[in-house]
Amino acid sequence: MVIRVQTRDNEPVDKALRRLRKLCNNEGLTRITKSKAYFEKPSERRRREARERIKSIRLACRAKEADAQKLMNRRRKNRKGRPIAGAPEGAPGEVGGERGHGPRRRSAEPVGVGSDAIA
Repeated sequence: MVIRVQTRDNEPVDKALRRLRKLCNNEGLTRITKSKAYFEKPSERRRREARERIKSIRLACRAKEADAQKLMNRRRKNRKGRPIAGAPEGAPGEVGGERGHGPRRRSAEPVGVGSDAIA
């Protein structure tokens, strides 16, 4: 693995070093050199690798949940008043459909009170 950085015309050395550091970080070279600086016992290595596996699994699950949440939000937007393409008249999601929007409301008069209540 050879990493090369060519300096451009009139480019300061600091910028070239910064680009070199970025390349090394992206290739994982700095992480490898830091891990090789000290001896790591085999048991510690196994524990570290297990932690890294668990971390990657958690990140994958979190990404999957986020994707599912985005999908649900898209579906909710379709249900809230936007007519769905190809849906029959009065289907859920249509503004003028048979189903009412919002919470169910009761009538103004309580049951048993009114003109036809038995006295």
